[in-house]
Amino acid sequence: AFYSLQLKRASSFSGEKKSLIICGPDKEAVVVRVLSELLYLLQGEGVIFRGRVKEVKEEGGEVCAELEGEFFKCSFSPGDFIEDIKAVTYHKIEVKERDGCRIRVFFDI
Repeated sequence: AFYSLQLKRASSFSGEKKSLIICGPDKEAVVVRVLSELLYLLQGEGVIFRGRVKEVKEEGGEVCAELEGEFFKCSFSPGDFIEDIKAVTYHKIEVKERDGCRIRVFFDI
């Protein structure tokens, strides 16, 4: 869903399997940091991540999320972008864990 807010289409060149671990003081911070990293990879490196959250751990006052999947180097044209997301914000962020996980997050566009 994150990429569908920004892109109409992209041409993929190569995929590389990797895992990514991102930590923060709470789940809300981890969500913002994960989405900020994905935003940087897309806009700064031309890379799209396709995968899943493998594990979320809470220990020592810190929350860490491990993502695993493939990173695809892509090619974009100026007309491929729908919206330019400038930042992921903490404004009214919600992480609810009931019958799965529901997250509400706002983007600065």
